[in-house]
Amino acid sequence: MYTDTEIIKVNLMGRFQISCGDKILDEDKICSAKGIRLLTLLLLNRKKLVTLQEMEEFLSASNTRSESGNSSGYIKNLVYRMRNVLKQMGDSSYIISKYKSYAWNPEIPVVMDVDVFEDFYEKAGKQENQEEKKHCYEEALQVYRPMTEVLMGEYWMVSIDAYYAALRLEMVKNLAVIYEQEENWEDLIRLCRDTIKSEPLDEELRAWLLTGLIRQKKVQEALKEYENAEKVWNEQLGGYKPECAEKLYQEIMAINQGKDEEIQKIAEIVRENMEEKGAYSCEQGVFYQFCSIEARKILRKETESSLVLFTLCVKGLEEQSRRKNFVLKYARNNFRTCLSQQLRLGDVISSLGSRQFAALLSDCPYEDCEKVVSRVLRIFKKAYPNTSVEICYETARLGDSEKDLLGFVQ
Repeated sequence: MYTDTEIIKVNLMGRFQISCGDKILDEDKICSAKGIRLLTLLLLNRKKLVTLQEMEEFLSASNTRSESGNSSGYIKNLVYRMRNVLKQMGDSSYIISKYKSYAWNPEIPVVMDVDVFEDFYEKAGKQENQEEKKHCYEEALQVYRPMTEVLMGEYWMVSIDAYYAALRLEMVKNLAVIYEQEENWEDLIRLCRDTIKSEPLDEELRAWLLTGLIRQKKVQEALKEYENAEKVWNEQLGGYKPECAEKLYQEIMAINQGKDEEIQKIAEIVRENMEEKGAYSCEQGVFYQFCSIEARKILRKETESSLVLFTLCVKGLEEQSRRKNFVLKYARNNFRTCLSQQLRLGDVISSLGSRQFAALLSDCPYEDCEKVVSRVLRIFKKAYPNTSVEICYETARLGDSEKDLLGFVQ
């Protein structure tokens, strides 16, 4: 029984590599395109003997003759060189010879990425559970890469590469169907974008990609992808368009029109608010959100804003609660009006109960805060000279680590 460190792992997809534990032979270490092709031939046919004649044919005999004048001799020399290279992996006899034939030693276990890829494909086909089927497809696609360029010099490898590419495309489409059923638009978009790079003319992939973007209302991205597809269709298919193309385009434009209407609606609300003079008045929860946004702006722009907490106190009416509440309510309404009118358009105010108001002074340094507050209180007292309400206040820098925002306004 072999352990994981004794099993030979072979990658044909991507860059060629043979590894055993921490020992690795890659294209740079092997340093021979013909040697890599010979090893690939033996590994793909490791359950049988490969004759010298077959090796000459599969390794482009005409080239081998030109290098040595004797194709059989060249093959034998190449086998010898690869045996020496494989000694870096250990002392085993990796390549054996018998009856003028060669083979990968069947006693040495091998795991090849192409076999793992195909195993996941076959396993997925047997699954009835959709979640398990999806898992098999996703695992297979994690393994897949186009064959290494070193192997593409042989006609037999071109057909093998095409075979695995076809399996991959089939699995991509099966997985896309599952993602669409699950309304998993993010993964559907990612899957199609990755595959379109190597399958730019595939109509179904283009349609799925546009569908995913439309469902997520990513209008600009959808329009860009449609334009990319249209360019490919014009250049490579003479202007041909799939039947679904026009329908998808109309869907994109319909969403775009809806977005324009929403933008117009928002713009109209903003215009109406801009017509109002003075500070913006809102409820307590919204005020906290404005403070959070302003604090983020401060971090980005390195500006400074301030907070003010106003507290209204009624003088000399402690024993007369009904009279006190009336005076407080009257003064509260008047002070709110004064705050709204005297603070700037970009400032925000909010009521924090029956006796308190909080004000966010945007882009107002802490040093200038006292001037603003003094002006507001002076104007209030001038407008209501006979009021028995006294207004106290406390100031703070927005984002000051010494004062907790929520604690300050509560």
